[in-house]
Amino acid sequence: MIQKFIGLFASKKFTIFLFFLCLFTFLTPNLFRGNENGLIGEEAYFYIGITEQMLDDGLLNVYDQFSYGGREYDYVFPWAVILYLLNLLFGIPLNILSVFLPYTLSILSFILIYFILKSFKFTIEQTNIGMLLLIISPTFLFLSSTSNKYILPFFLSLLAFYLFIHKNEVLKKTSFVVFILLPFFSLTMTLISLFLLLLYIYFYKKGDATFFWAIFGSVISLSVLGIFFPIISTSPFLDLFLNTSIQKSSEGINPFLMDLISDFGGDLGIGIFSLFLSIIGLFLIWWYKKNVALISVSLLFLILLSAKKIEPFIYLNVFVALLSAIAIMEIAQLKWTSRVMKNFTILVIICGIVFSSISYINELRSELPNKNIIKSLEFIKGTTPVESTVLSYYKNGFWIESFAKRKTVMDSYFIGANDVEERYKDLQNLFKTRNIDKAMEILKKYEVNYIYVDNAMRQETWKYDEEGFLFLLKYSDNFKKIYLDDFVTIWRVEA
Repeated sequence: MIQKFIGLFASKKFTIFLFFLCLFTFLTPNLFRGNENGLIGEEAYFYIGITEQMLDDGLLNVYDQFSYGGREYDYVFPWAVILYLLNLLFGIPLNILSVFLPYTLSILSFILIYFILKSFKFTIEQTNIGMLLLIISPTFLFLSSTSNKYILPFFLSLLAFYLFIHKNEVLKKTSFVVFILLPFFSLTMTLISLFLLLLYIYFYKKGDATFFWAIFGSVISLSVLGIFFPIISTSPFLDLFLNTSIQKSSEGINPFLMDLISDFGGDLGIGIFSLFLSIIGLFLIWWYKKNVALISVSLLFLILLSAKKIEPFIYLNVFVALLSAIAIMEIAQLKWTSRVMKNFTILVIICGIVFSSISYINELRSELPNKNIIKSLEFIKGTTPVESTVLSYYKNGFWIESFAKRKTVMDSYFIGANDVEERYKDLQNLFKTRNIDKAMEILKKYEVNYIYVDNAMRQETWKYDEEGFLFLLKYSDNFKKIYLDDFVTIWRVEA
């Protein structure tokens, strides 16, 4: 039974099936989420906020009026620029663009990976199983379902690589243009792409070395200029030095493992079953001495870089899927003494990978904000003065700024914010205190008019219902409750 099932992967019909499967699977988290819950996560609203400011103030005159004290941006955000241009040219609403642009780029990236793998000496079964694992991988589900800064440079890096290895000389030369564009979207992904291309040339195409070094020299020169001369500098030139991704709590878990394994909470992480299978696949390529050097050096480079950056996990995921496919094929082709045990083992592996993916899809589908948060923020927008300042946990900042159009004391983007470390310490002291004088001093310092607390903030900030600042909110006359539902409570500061 298993042999017949594995045999299906060699058919052309299955390749076509993979394409239609990715069309549906990549859309699944948003499809089952429902419009009333808004877009997935914080980052989408950060870019919508930036784009709206571009539409109001101009592309190069962005000023964040909703961050307390204001915040000027000396650089542009490429993902926001793309949203801005598409909205300006075609009038497509930003929330629609935020869903379908990453979805479209993910499908195109998937197709490019397929053609890149076909150029290497992998069997059709290994390629198709690897592509199937990519479709249901948490990394691709995240990239395709959320408005994020990674998917566009990832697509460009794949396109540049594919054009470079193409036999058509015109297409090969076109890769130069794509490589030149890539640093404006992510310097980290640019360097990853150049390093992987260098390995390809060293092990496969030494004759293309001259063209590669021309690309390398041009890209590095442009990147150095971008770092030291603000006139052409864009935010990706900062990404080697500052990781502006959303902060994570790592209680009891190593931060690297938390990012690496999706089951531990990593947005771009790898499923634990796939990781286990990839280790077996790596052992097998060493055993059979097939593509050993290229894959091993690539993995070592990506793993070392991923200790500091998030982006390498995207590329690591492709290698993991391919190695997992090699492991699955080898297990299926082994001569087992018990056919029942063989079928059971493969079934357990398949179920483990599928259930991990379904769990991640459900996690994405359930991501905040939810309809309660959106409704509460619409209440703030409709009933509070425009100049009001709303205090909440920094992870709620983008939603307050984007939905309610009100100032916040702090949000998740720390670069450019005035006295960000002082703000963070003040908020932590406020949340812990039961001293009304100390609390009011901090609130007056930031001219806070409203306090916004949701259940997620409660769970992450306090252990008990009347701990710290919650006690003051409940019993002090300085605060009046003006909004309450099952998820959100809002207080007005009275004095």
